[in-house]
Amino acid sequence: MKKTIETKAADTILEKPKGVTIGAKTYTVAPPTVRTLIEASKLIAQLPAIKLDTGNVLMESMAIAKDCEIMGEILAVLIMGAKTQKKQSILGKLLNRKPDNTQK
Repeated sequence: MKKTIETKAADTILEKPKGVTIGAKTYTVAPPTVRTLIEASKLIAQLPAIKLDTGNVLMESMAIAKDCEIMGEILAVLIMGAKTQKKQSILGKLLNRKPDNTQK
């Protein structure tokens, strides 16, 4: 049965896990959230713009490795997902505020 675009969208929004097969093993992973994609994009924008010589990619990659430290952070965000902030939003503060009983 072919999935409709609505079903695919609902599965993504609801973060329905999917199976990814690597070799003979299948791993269950959740699709990336919008937050994860935006965070990864922000980190990718910090990568240095370097064009490597195609004849000597290995040596040039090793020479610029210190400039590509951000790659580890990008992979961590893609694997683990973007972390949620601990701070409460202004709207959350307003909704959770206790009534002020000091008025006369």
